[in-house]
Amino acid sequence: MLLSVRINNMRMVMKSRVLIAEPDEDLALTYLEYFERYSEFEANIVLNGKECREQLIEYAPDVLVCEPDLLDDFSSDILDDAKLPVIVLSRFEDTELGTHPAVIEFFVKPILLQRLAACIRDSMSLPKQTATDPSSNA
Repeated sequence: MLLSVRINNMRMVMKSRVLIAEPDEDLALTYLEYFERYSEFEANIVLNGKECREQLIEYAPDVLVCEPDLLDDFSSDILDDAKLPVIVLSRFEDTELGTHPAVIEFFVKPILLQRLAACIRDSMSLPKQTATDPSSNA
């Protein structure tokens, strides 16, 4: 299941792309709703490792945000192949994964969504978002 959304403005400017790989569908929808309302980039949400691999090629994101505990056998093979910055959101502290060369940030859930958006923005060197953004915790 691929959930896709074009975020905010409908300008013809190419937006930075974020691929979010999260196996928890409710949490993925929370991310999607947040990014739809409060971010300046385009986001795709995938729910398993197979879709993640496919979308890394087809969607060509600028940043990958991933949960290493995906439904199928997701592990460092996707990180090894990643040619982009990776932000890991995990239920567990995993120092080995956090030190992978592709990983620019490692967070243990829950994370404030504003903090995640700021980290994504920083990884792409985008200007700060100006839209009002309620405190959110996922």
